[in-house]
Amino acid sequence: MKLAEALNDRASLNQKLNSLKKRMIQNSKVQEGDEFDENPLELYEEYKNTLKEHLCLVKRINKTNSSTSIGDQTLEEALLNRENMKSEQKCLKELIDFATEKSDRYNRSEIKYVKTVNISELQKLTDSLAKKYRELDTKIQQLNWNTDLL
Repeated sequence: MKLAEALNDRASLNQKLNSLKKRMIQNSKVQEGDEFDENPLELYEEYKNTLKEHLCLVKRINKTNSSTSIGDQTLEEALLNRENMKSEQKCLKELIDFATEKSDRYNRSEIKYVKTVNISELQKLTDSLAKKYRELDTKIQQLNWNTDLL
């Protein structure tokens, strides 16, 4: 099994776990005289079994990520770096959005606001981060489809 397939399976298991939990909760209480559609305790057993399957798969994914190289770092480190880039990019985007937000100059207080940051420089930095993110993400995706799960 390739790492990418395992990641897809993990996503499916996460969806199944969420569905089982929702169904357990929905069937945990019914109107007096009614029957539940599904037995919550049977759903709970299926939930526990799915959780065990999920845990085993995640352990294998983590082992593969920490044992696989991508350039001068492990795949695990590359994933963390990608997540940090995404977080930094989001922060800069929010800063730009707030700084460029138009204020109502004709409100009761008539306070004038001025920007304290250079929007052009921040936008260039954001664009540069976006490019680095895409390049790293492409390498990670390619590696996912070429790496066997340990």
